[in-house]
Amino acid sequence: MDINYIVSTCTNILREKHQSSYCIVKTTDENIEKINKVFLFFDSRVIKNKDALKTHDVLYLFLGGGVKYSFDEITIRSCHYIEVNLDTLIYEISKCRNYDL
Repeated sequence: MDINYIVSTCTNILREKHQSSYCIVKTTDENIEKINKVFLFFDSRVIKNKDALKTHDVLYLFLGGGVKYSFDEITIRSCHYIEVNLDTLIYEISKCRNYDL
C-alpha cells in the first residue's frame, strides 16, 4: 500500500478525532515550538510573532476546523470541548506522520 495514502488517512482520522478538543499550554519557548508543530499539522502555518505569546502565562489552543487560540479561559466555558494534553497530541501527530517532529 502507498505510504502517502496511509499518512493521509491517518492525518484525516487524527483531525477528525480532535475536531472539538483544546489544550491549555504554558507559554514557554519549548511549548511555543510544540504549538507551532500543532499549527503546521492542522493549519499548515506557524505563529511568527512568538514574543506576543510570551506576554501571557497561558494559552488556550482550540483544535477543529484549523487551530485557533485564546488567552481567555471564558472561551472554554462557552464551548463543549474536550481537553487534550499537548505532549500526547504531539506524540499522536509524530506517530501519524511516521517521523519525529
